Amino acid sequence: MMTQARRRGPALVRHLIAALGALAAWSAGAAGLVEIIHGSNAPTGMNIALRANGGNLSLANPPAEEKFNPNLNDGYSTEWRAREKKFPQDLVLTFAGSGTATVDRVVIDTLTKDIAANPGPCPQQLEIAVSLASPSAGFTTVADVGLLRKAGRQMISFEPSAARYLRVRFKSSYGQPVQVAEIEAYEATGQPSVRGERPVNLAAAGNGGSVVRFTEPSSDAAWLLDGQARGWHTDSATRRAEIVFAFRGDREALVDRIAIDPRSNHPGNTMARSGKVFVSNKSPLDGFEEVGEFQIEKDGREVSVTVGRTARFVKLAITDNQGGRNTSLGEVRILEGATEGYRPLLSRPAQETTPAPAPAVEADAEIEPNSSADNAGLLFMESPLRGRIKPLGDEDFYALTIDQPKFPEVSIELRGHPYIRTSLTLEQDGRRIASFDPTNAAGDSAIIKFPVTQGSYSIRVFEPPTSMLVVYDASSSMRDSMTNLRVAVDAYIENLRPSVLVNLIRFDKTNEVMLPEFTSDQVKLKEGVARNFTVGQGTALFDAVSRGCELLQSVPGNRAMIVMTDGADSASKTNYPAFWKLIEGQKVRLYTVGFGDEMDLLADKLGTTPRRMMDHIALATHGSSYMSETAEELKNLYEAIGDEIRQSSEYSLLAFWGEEPPQPEAQVSALAARKKALGGTSAGLNYVLIGLGALLLVGLIIGLIVAARSSGPRGKKLPVNRYRK
Repeated sequence: MMTQARRRGPALVRHLIAALGALAAWSAGAAGLVEIIHGSNAPTGMNIALRANGGNLSLANPPAEEKFNPNLNDGYSTEWRAREKKFPQDLVLTFAGSGTATVDRVVIDTLTKDIAANPGPCPQQLEIAVSLASPSAGFTTVADVGLLRKAGRQMISFEPSAARYLRVRFKSSYGQPVQVAEIEAYEATGQPSVRGERPVNLAAAGNGGSVVRFTEPSSDAAWLLDGQARGWHTDSATRRAEIVFAFRGDREALVDRIAIDPRSNHPGNTMARSGKVFVSNKSPLDGFEEVGEFQIEKDGREVSVTVGRTARFVKLAITDNQGGRNTSLGEVRILEGATEGYRPLLSRPAQETTPAPAPAVEADAEIEPNSSADNAGLLFMESPLRGRIKPLGDEDFYALTIDQPKFPEVSIELRGHPYIRTSLTLEQDGRRIASFDPTNAAGDSAIIKFPVTQGSYSIRVFEPPTSMLVVYDASSSMRDSMTNLRVAVDAYIENLRPSVLVNLIRFDKTNEVMLPEFTSDQVKLKEGVARNFTVGQGTALFDAVSRGCELLQSVPGNRAMIVMTDGADSASKTNYPAFWKLIEGQKVRLYTVGFGDEMDLLADKLGTTPRRMMDHIALATHGSSYMSETAEELKNLYEAIGDEIRQSSEYSLLAFWGEEPPQPEAQVSALAARKKALGGTSAGLNYVLIGLGALLLVGLIIGLIVAARSSGPRGKKLPVNRYRK
């Protein structure tokens, strides 16, 4: 769905950085090409250095602190660091089954928290070599390059090379003991994989998996996916919990089965005992269907649940544990299936989006004018009809006639694109029977039921005001970006349409509402911005969104928030499960805006990054997620949100009997009957009306000419162009 897909700012800066990386490698006389990775050039294929894919750190020389070694290939942005500033520093990796792979790309991820703040520990010059002999001998250099002094993933490409051992030798840093987040390795396209036919673990972070949300407070959600069997546990006393997982890019994948290892470093009686598995192709909150259940014995043996379905999200619902106070789990692996015609997820381009489903039936268009009950359009049972609220303030009226009721109630399905923005009222003989307001409907469809008897009913569709909260991060990390943010917010305010009412919330470790009420008065809004664009300490994002939901509870109509941050929540009293419960219950659309390196740093307790979290909450609330690497792009992102909100409201109506909308075949048949009843297609009727209007106009002109001639001087021909309009 494009409305929920991540939006990005201009790519010119990223391409320039990539070019500078290549130039740096060339100027150093290096073999190999260095590129900064952004969305369009992200490597496809599998990272065979990842521990979840069979990779292993074979040797570190000189030795590093043991506690950092697991971080090197776990798929998370947690740091590996050398003990001291001593070069060369060698790291040697092996692959699944100690096999030989044909490698042509290595990625050095320098995005650690330290390097994001200060690039001193970033590697500077490095060499990549391969060996078929041993971890310490027989190496041939395949690349010798310089890295940019920048936090992020930097890809080194070289000629395809056979490797049983892959050595990354750091020769220098930018001033401190070397530090990296991850080392990745990729096989040459078209070569047999060193992994053979082993299934891919879609849940592994290095393969793009993440934890989306969980229902009980927890401090170690990332440990469900790190391959170390440390284990996850609830902080609260509960025997029930739900955890939702997503895959790379939040795209659909064919799930063969789910393997659950219940063993962890927590007491045995806290181990999960039973539960169910659900899948959804819709969102992290909606569309889940049960596909299986599991039972775990006290001996802690791994259990599997066969799925055999495509899914975007997988939910694990633990229903009981082994009798302990808390509930724990070891590792969860979601294994990809294979079938004819299926393209493995990791072989797809990184920025490939999940297409929105096409409408089952092409609805007929409204016939203008229909702005009053006197010229209402006709709505036929089971025949879909689409309309648009344009210009602003427009109202559309329809008449529905019931000759012989089949049931005591009729249903009307109201749909909106990309979400419902319109209100609907239904009356008979001036008496209101049913109504709908989008206040508590963040989705793209709703069904309104009402009692009917024989007779005619009047339907009015209109767009209520939109109440929008602009919620922005003013923590200390925003110090250098506040000027750009203020320009972006000012530009957004300048382009408001009158039907959009706005308020603002500034947050750091606390939050502050800028104005006493929602308003479209640009002067008042800009005064509020001018008074309160200051920088504080801490990031209480969840608390700010919670405060925003409280404010929006008191306003009707369309409700939404623009939520901007440059990093993870660090100071909220609202915990993560409570935050998800809030946005699930409030039905407020969230437009999320994030920028900066810290958006890709792992939030360990959440099992995800701020970037993924912002994507997921926008998707779950039918909003949009916008990401940028620089503060200068913020103005473009706010303008894009403003453009989306300013779009005219599109909707469709479908009246039907029963609980569920009719099948597409029935709708097509009803649509044909509607066109026949109207004397042809709607377009044909429009042409008839236009033709009649043209004839009347021609007749009027001829009449004026005749009248003028009869009243003018006899025998004098009047110039024709005198009467042209």
